[in-house]
Amino acid sequence: MRRNARDVNAVVAYGVNAIALGLLPLGLLGLAAGVVLVALGGRDTILPGVAGTAVGVAVLVYAAYRNFAPSKPLLELAPQGARMRIPGATEFLIPWSEVRDVGVLDVIVENIPTRRGSTTARFDNVTTLAVSRAFYDRVIHLDSTFMRGPGWSGAFIPEGDGLVQVALHHELLRAPVDELREAVLLRWRAFGGAAPDGASARAASVRHVVADAGTRRRAVVVEHGAAPLMAGLGVVGLVVAALAYFQIWPFDAAQRRAEEEARRARQWAETERRIADDRLRMDETSKKMREDARRQAEADEAERRLAARRVEEIEARERAELLAGGPLPPPASTRIDGHRGAVLALGAARNERSFVSGGADGAVKLWDTRAAVALRDIGAHGAPVRAAIILPDGASALAGDDRGAIVWRALPEGETLHVFDAAQAGGVLALAVDAEARRLTSLHGSGVV
Repeated sequence: MRRNARDVNAVVAYGVNAIALGLLPLGLLGLAAGVVLVALGGRDTILPGVAGTAVGVAVLVYAAYRNFAPSKPLLELAPQGARMRIPGATEFLIPWSEVRDVGVLDVIVENIPTRRGSTTARFDNVTTLAVSRAFYDRVIHLDSTFMRGPGWSGAFIPEGDGLVQVALHHELLRAPVDELREAVLLRWRAFGGAAPDGASARAASVRHVVADAGTRRRAVVVEHGAAPLMAGLGVVGLVVAALAYFQIWPFDAAQRRAEEEARRARQWAETERRIADDRLRMDETSKKMREDARRQAEADEAERRLAARRVEEIEARERAELLAGGPLPPPASTRIDGHRGAVLALGAARNERSFVSGGADGAVKLWDTRAAVALRDIGAHGAPVRAAIILPDGASALAGDDRGAIVWRALPEGETLHVFDAAQAGGVLALAVDAEARRLTSLHGSGVV
């Protein structure tokens, strides 16, 4: 019956057959203890053994019956409020508007009788709903001591400021403590009119007055009972009495505290490990980004210096040609940065001082014929470039690729002026313009002109 606990409009139920499921190990223990006492014990243990066996069988029969005939849930959290059922005793609804606070209590139940004295049970991180004393007296309280049962004072804990803490024992409800507390807080904030910043759970501790501790603390005495919500069930009382007599008690406070501390320590260790791993990955990523930025800056600076040196060489050659009255012979050996692949197209300017090239790598480059160097990349296509020309005015160039795109670029920067889309005609093989550069003719791989 449990739905999404985070959906405040959903009704979530806890404790469906929780008592029956919780009785299974108790019934098995009672039955085993009774059989052992009858089979191996003497005359003094036969009667207790028979009693223990009978109680164990009765508990197992009841648990099996509840397994096939599910009971109503012990706790329902709905938009209207928290509905609680104490089997055989009472059922009531606590509207969220009546809840004054949501708290957390550590409840220690002392003076639980055993064969050799008494024992103590501890319930940690119990979620509580604080209601007014008037609401408790009007809606919840039962006048009958028998109906209230021995666990009543462990479920409804009075406070000195006119409030009563209603304990929601997650262990008996078979609910994860964090899920139960989150479901309660979400609905109280949504429907109880509580401010979000005041909705955090209060941490407190309810203990007995320990004589040898030297301090006095607020005490809640719960004797001869194991927990709330089990009041009114006679069979539970019989099982608890039998187990206490034979010293088979399921609540080991020291062991539970040790297990809880170990669980929390593992959680903290895992959290710290994840934080350390995340920090290490962030440091490595930051280091790599800084290294990449440094390398890029160095590459940019080297490219800037190379371009400046080439411009200086071109200007020096132009001055030398001007003084010589004509073109100078090319250098004996020149290194040119070319295409990464085959050169598929060339187009020269009318003054023969520059030309453009297109390659299989999709790049379009502008070259200087006098300096015999590539001045710059003026564009990049996503497909091989098979046609390239410089317009008669020398201020722009056209390049066509295998996808049918013809790109018009300004020189020398390479700014895109326009893109002629001829994809339906196929890849561009050749380009030509008239003398006034007003009409463009293109030849395509499909045979279309």
